[in-house]
Amino acid sequence: MSTLSVPPVPISPRDDAIQLYRAFKGLGCDTAAVINILAHRDARQRSYIQHEYRAMYSDDLLKRLASELSGKLETAVLLWMHDPAGRDALVIRQVFLADRVNLNAATEVICSRTPSQIQVIKQIYHSKFGVFLEQDIEAYTTGDHNRLLLAYIRTSRYEGLEVDREMTMKDAKALYKAGEKKLGTDEKTFIRIFSERSRAQLAAICSAYHDMYGNSLKKAVKSETSGYFEHGLLTILKCSENPAKYFAKVLHKAMKGLGTDDTTLMIIDRYSASLILVLSLFVGILDASAGDFDPVYRACVAECEKTGCVGERCFPHCKFLSDSVAADGPWYMQEPLYLKWKQWDCQSDCRYNCMVDREKEREALGDGPVKYHGKWPFRRVFGIQEPASVVFSALNLAMHFHGWLSFFILLYYNLPLRQDKKAYYEFASLWHIYGLFSMNSWFWSAVFHSRDVDLTEKLDYSSAVALLGYSLILAILISFNVRDEAARVMVAAPLLAFVTTHILYLNFYKLDYGWNMKVCLVMGVAQLLIWAIWAGMSKHPSRWKLWVVVFGGGLALLLEIYDFPPYHGFFDAHALWHATTIPLTCLWWSFVRDDAKFRTSNLLKKTKGL
Repeated sequence: MSTLSVPPVPISPRDDAIQLYRAFKGLGCDTAAVINILAHRDARQRSYIQHEYRAMYSDDLLKRLASELSGKLETAVLLWMHDPAGRDALVIRQVFLADRVNLNAATEVICSRTPSQIQVIKQIYHSKFGVFLEQDIEAYTTGDHNRLLLAYIRTSRYEGLEVDREMTMKDAKALYKAGEKKLGTDEKTFIRIFSERSRAQLAAICSAYHDMYGNSLKKAVKSETSGYFEHGLLTILKCSENPAKYFAKVLHKAMKGLGTDDTTLMIIDRYSASLILVLSLFVGILDASAGDFDPVYRACVAECEKTGCVGERCFPHCKFLSDSVAADGPWYMQEPLYLKWKQWDCQSDCRYNCMVDREKEREALGDGPVKYHGKWPFRRVFGIQEPASVVFSALNLAMHFHGWLSFFILLYYNLPLRQDKKAYYEFASLWHIYGLFSMNSWFWSAVFHSRDVDLTEKLDYSSAVALLGYSLILAILISFNVRDEAARVMVAAPLLAFVTTHILYLNFYKLDYGWNMKVCLVMGVAQLLIWAIWAGMSKHPSRWKLWVVVFGGGLALLLEIYDFPPYHGFFDAHALWHATTIPLTCLWWSFVRDDAKFRTSNLLKKTKGL
């Protein structure tokens, strides 16, 4: 049975309990921290954490998790807190009692476990739910599926690797006669052999069947059986050959497409690395990626956090000072104040340098790059994490400043002014505010890509949401030619309230990446549609510029969908998206200036006509 690969550095349950308590404090819950702790601990360590949490805070950790989490994440974490056998029993019971009974998960749990594991599950099932597992199988399953499950949990099978060759040939012939050779199917023979033979024996039977009849036993099962009965037989057969490979395929299938097959994901608990990947699906962006599970990378980071060195490169702020370490955190997180302010700490340096070394090794072996802690392996330049994105963000900031400044000069120095020295262009003040929002957003984008920490992330997300929200208001006011101040307030107030509430939600309750993406997508698409329709219906002389910006911006968004590793460690899809917005920004402000000229000219003609 596979076991969880725990961190090589001994972890204190007390430290974990403290970190969990901190994750629960304040408004909302730091779900990434919760998962990053619990998903990297085995059943024994999680039990110690529960005892320590109760002793320190007089609170039940399971109840606290249930109150802090919700939905799929709550279900997954609470299942993970149980020992494997207890989790199996709970999954089976939940499947049987569900409103819409889908017996695939219960079938996979039962048919993928060894006889010794099944005996423990049966004992826990009865002690927890006051009913025997056999009784529930009788009540909730039917036909051959029922007979297979009952035979499988009642039969004591050999768990060793020895194989009886004579019995192998005999069973292969019996299965052929009961299936492919027979008109119809002798299900009893399939049930008897699949429930009585050991995994090693079944693997040998599968091989012998192919050698004798030129067809795989799996194909024979698929052609001769159906439904839950077929699913159970295939599960037994695949687990006899390679259980880890089987669960890898189950995991891949469950995660394909939109959403996940949550019930199926729950059963992958004996293969803990897979479960960590499953949990990461429920957290949005989580500090757990393919590179995080690389044993070479993990060993390098662990050694660095002990010694302060990666190879011959050592980091002065990783020195261990026993008299300065607080009792409520690991020593490598106890950094001097000036290093905390810069957000360069021992852990960051260890992770970065280990990642660089590991990626060089992978490249030499012909392997492609993988993500570490949710991010591709970028090369730092002068300490900047994503230099290309920073440069392109800065260029966008410069383009917006240039566009706004040229717009300002056009309004107040090149176009006629009213007697009170105000511009004729009635939307001037709105575009000034837009310029400030745009420059603010790209400034924090540059800062965030320079150093990705919690504060810069929230500032970047908040600024982007504010810009999108205001841009939507601007699109509505200009396309519908709303000039009256009272009407503008009535249009803007509900949207401003929503955007403000959303920003507060992200900063003080929960940084929900999925929900934020939906909100930004809706606001972005809405304003693009408004501008596109307005450009099609109006006779604006520069409407072609607007069309180019709208359609160019839509195409540029495809780079956000198509994710690929950074070229030479610098240019990834997100950086290229930043690059494409630079010329679009120039064209956008050109349209704004043209709009100011066009509307000012029309107003002057009307004034002269009066």
